[in-house]
Amino acid sequence: MPSEFKKLRRQMTCFCTLVTGAIFLLMAVFFLKFSEDSLRRSQRQSFLSDVNSLVSHLESQADLSEQWLARMEGGGRLRLFLYDNSEPLLHNRLYRKDSAWMEALSRQAVSTACSEYGLDIFKPLDSMRTKSVTFTLQDESRQEFYAAAAVFPRPGGSLAMTAIYPLEGLERQLSGQRWGFALMGLSGLAALGIFAWIFSSRMLRPIAESRRSQAQFVAAASHELRSPLAVMLSNLSALDLAGPEEQRRFKDNILYEGKRMSRLIDDMLYLASADSQSWSLRPAPTDLDTLALELYDRFLTKAGELGIKLDLALPDGAMKPCICDGWRISQCLEALLDNALCYTPRGGSVLLSVEELPGGKYQFILRDTGPGVPKEERERIFQRFYRADQSRTDREHFGLGLSISREIAKLHRGKLWVQEAPGGGAEFHLVI
Repeated sequence: MPSEFKKLRRQMTCFCTLVTGAIFLLMAVFFLKFSEDSLRRSQRQSFLSDVNSLVSHLESQADLSEQWLARMEGGGRLRLFLYDNSEPLLHNRLYRKDSAWMEALSRQAVSTACSEYGLDIFKPLDSMRTKSVTFTLQDESRQEFYAAAAVFPRPGGSLAMTAIYPLEGLERQLSGQRWGFALMGLSGLAALGIFAWIFSSRMLRPIAESRRSQAQFVAAASHELRSPLAVMLSNLSALDLAGPEEQRRFKDNILYEGKRMSRLIDDMLYLASADSQSWSLRPAPTDLDTLALELYDRFLTKAGELGIKLDLALPDGAMKPCICDGWRISQCLEALLDNALCYTPRGGSVLLSVEELPGGKYQFILRDTGPGVPKEERERIFQRFYRADQSRTDREHFGLGLSISREIAKLHRGKLWVQEAPGGGAEFHLVI
């Protein structure tokens, strides 16, 4: 692949990776946030459920069971601090290494409940109704906790409670999830980069091939045009110095080369129209057996001059008309017949046949007794300006006829191929 296409491939790979990567990352961030919000809501709901169970139990029970309190704390998931008439219960001192830290958080919870929510749990209640609030706390390291404060009326006083809900488990979950999404994002970006590289390579390969074919086409066309131009210029330069007979011969040469150049330009325009998909068809009911008979009549004289036997094989019965562009099909078959006569030696034969196939298809077969086409050459002969025998110097052919014939077959949603004829030679099949 040329260097400019390698550069273009790198640019396309970067562009595709950036665009798709940005979309992928946005989606990943969205799903990460959605997942984190779901986890936080779930954790918050679990905390509120525990607090509701605590409040309900403390409202209904006059005596507190240490076993029940330990079960509610769940091995440290929830930390409880209870106060009977502002005096801490023994349960508050059962914590080990983090007791001072948790007691500080409990005092912070008491202060926050009083200052921000107007609930002083150590102040006597002015009614016989339980009061409680829930909120979020942060310690000095800005670590978050869920907290609750409540005060319950009791005969002869009140029972107060603070509950601290550490969020280390939630943070570990969130951290693991973020790392998981980060790894997934990096893996996705790497996969996108590889896909973009392969995709851009495959997408640019036909363009590079088309560029190479165009360069070859231009080079071959320039070579073919240069030859008649050189002949015309040399004849023109010699025209002034020549006698009457030579002048006539030089003028005939110029006229012949001009017509030859005109045919070449027409062929190139046909192919350019096919490339740009502006080659229009005029389909109409066409009797293909009649079309084959007319072609046979037109080429019979030329075949006789070349010493080649030209035969025609038609179906025994009448053929149904085919909806096609009869002029284009005739143009295609003319190129095939002309090619067959060109490559068939004197004394050989060429057979043109037509038949109707099942499914509304029609087939032309053109068989000659020439040298045939080697298997490795059977696709190349349809390339533009390609000649199987490079040593031939036939000035009537430019190597475009078979290319035009295949384009006509494609326009009719048909096929054109060549295979070895029985007994040797080439056999062209045109199915439309």
